Order: sequence, then C-alpha cells, then structure tokens
Amino acid sequence: MEKFTGETLQDPVLGNLELYSGPEDIYLWKGRTDGKVPVNIMLEGSSDLSVINMDHCRSIVGNEDKWLDNGILFLQAQLKADPAFFGLDAEAGEELVAMTPDQFPVYSPTFIFYPGEEWLLHFSEGDLPICEPYGVSVLFNGETPVSVDDLSEGEMYDDEE
Repeated sequence: MEKFTGETLQDPVLGNLELYSGPEDIYLWKGRTDGKVPVNIMLEGSSDLSVINMDHCRSIVGNEDKWLDNGILFLQAQLKADPAFFGLDAEAGEELVAMTPDQFPVYSPTFIFYPGEEWLLHFSEGDLPICEPYGVSVLFNGETPVSVDDLSEGEMYDDEE
C-alpha cells in the first residue's frame, strides 16, 4: 500500500520521520519517538509539512501519557453511555468503565495528525468487539475528544486490485 520515498526528517520531539507515499495522492510521515506511541502525519496532495501545526503535534506527543489517558477515559464515557455501540451489554460495559486507563483493554496506540486541529488516537488492537478487525479510534478536535470511530466495518485497501 505505501512505499518509502527515501525522504527523512529529524524532529526533536516527533523523532525520525520517514515519508511514505500511498494510494490516491496520500502521503504519510511516520515517526517513532523515544516514547511508546508511534506518530503518523497524513497529508493529501502533497508531502509538505508546512500545512501541519507541528507545535500542536509536539505538545500531544510530548505528553503522550496524558493523551492516552484522555482517550481511554473518553472511550469509557462513551462505553458507559452506549455499551451496545461497542458490542457489549450493560454489565460487561460497567466492568470496563470501572477499570483504570492502564487496565482498559485497548492496545498498540498511534497518534495520527492531519492538517487543521483534528487528530486521532488509534488503538489498532483491543479485547472489545468493536476492535475487530482494525481497532478503534478517538477523534480529537484540538484538545477535546469528540467521537469514537468504529472501524469494524472498514475495508483494507489492497493495491493488488
């Protein structure tokens, strides 16, 4: 799906960013910091990072534990309000809502940034029914979580077609 272009950029907070080109004029800068959460910056039509608020990205990545907790707390609040959306009954939902963020069963987080203020905290794995097969994401607008993205009906892009 994506091909490494050979272009790299070193950022003091985001780490070593590598540029990949994907389908339909999509560009993806991938980075891994000294922390535990990989970083993706997704652009359409150009790989130019000048359209990204890099200070905003750095502030999120530089406080990854805070944002992981905020994302999980939002997942728990949404789970409490609508356990069926997550594929659970009320009783199972209550057990998960009572967990601390570090116990909540979602794994393999990635920060995904876009031009503008919206960004995703994507957990590619989890023990919740909603997590099959592609995980679950929390959409943020700036510092405010606004929705949970159900990726269970998504389709994987296959560049062989």
